[in-house]
Amino acid sequence: MPDTPVMASPCSLPGAEQQPGAPLVFTGRVRSTDGTPVPHAMVDLWQANGERRYSNIHPEIPPFALRGRVTADDRGCFAVRTVRPGAYPLSTAGLVLDLVRAMGRTEHRPAHVHVKVAHPGFRTLTTQVYFPGDPHDETELLGERSSALVATLSDEGGIIRADIELVLDPTPTGSAA
Repeated sequence: MPDTPVMASPCSLPGAEQQPGAPLVFTGRVRSTDGTPVPHAMVDLWQANGERRYSNIHPEIPPFALRGRVTADDRGCFAVRTVRPGAYPLSTAGLVLDLVRAMGRTEHRPAHVHVKVAHPGFRTLTTQVYFPGDPHDETELLGERSSALVATLSDEGGIIRADIELVLDPTPTGSAA
């Protein structure tokens, strides 16, 4: 969304203190495919709250709640305070629901944070970061997901920390990003 707030890391996503959900610190590193850090990458984050609601879908959630663009530091690192998102069902009914169940899948999406990472000279990465142990992991409606997109969790004094590494591909000279 073009008007999404831009913040420097470390920061809190807008409305994180007012939204339902367990406190979560989402941290990560942005690096190139050769392993070098990508300083000042723009990390665009958006997510549902702990009650499975998004600010752009549910009118009772304030605009831009749990949405923000975060500038990574000189080492390509970022830290964002937020809440743990909830898993949510997609709108399925009738034959679609029958098909989903026949495929052995659930109509639920596992809890996740949407991430879009951009930096000049690199291809933009748009992905989702999942959490280990989600009961909907194995039957994700939208298909398989890469284990590289599962955050590492740790408990730091009652606050859960989710950590991820995001890798950007360099854009070849003369090609569009």
